[in-house]
Amino acid sequence: MLKSLGALFIGRSAYAWLAPDDEEEHMTQASTFASRYHDEVNAGGVAQACIFEAVYPGLDRIPVPAWAFEVLGREPED
Repeated sequence: MLKSLGALFIGRSAYAWLAPDDEEEHMTQASTFASRYHDEVNAGGVAQACIFEAVYPGLDRIPVPAWAFEVLGREPED
């Protein structure tokens, strides 16, 4: 479908409303999709990703990276 449409912009291509059980696998799948899109549909197209501001059970499994604390002038913590 994307090829026949000649899609130039794929919005929210790494779509996930709920925290994935395996974030590494989710990012691998999103990267694979973007690579296939660029290789097979449109090398100059845009595969957009996003992070939704939502709170769901299980989000506490995702660690806040140390750089996020450091940017705010705080000591990193778990």
